[in-house]
Amino acid sequence: MTYYETTPVLVEAFRFEGGEENARSLLAWLNIYKYKAASWYSNRIESGVDMPEQFVLISPRKSIAEVGDYIVRLGDTFRIIKVDKFRETYHAVCPTCMGTSRETTNMVCQTCNHDYSKGS
Repeated sequence: MTYYETTPVLVEAFRFEGGEENARSLLAWLNIYKYKAASWYSNRIESGVDMPEQFVLISPRKSIAEVGDYIVRLGDTFRIIKVDKFRETYHAVCPTCMGTSRETTNMVCQTCNHDYSKGS
């Protein structure tokens, strides 16, 4: 038997936290990559049914994000990942040196000394 492990892959991710401001920021982020097949729906009633807030990616197939889910960019594609699976699969990295951001003390990267308290 042969064993395999996944290759570390750097991804960008945006958490859908709900609300118009978050949805607009998410749409602007997607627009940077020319991704226009997305929509945001606030809480609403459709055909007498109370519908929760959702963020929808339409291409290549329709995917629905609920509040708390992550939208992840992997190469040229975007996908929705539930929060539990996201936390199980990914961890944050330092935006300056790409070192694991968990290696911080008082919000300073221990690899490159990037100060997170001054923004990302």
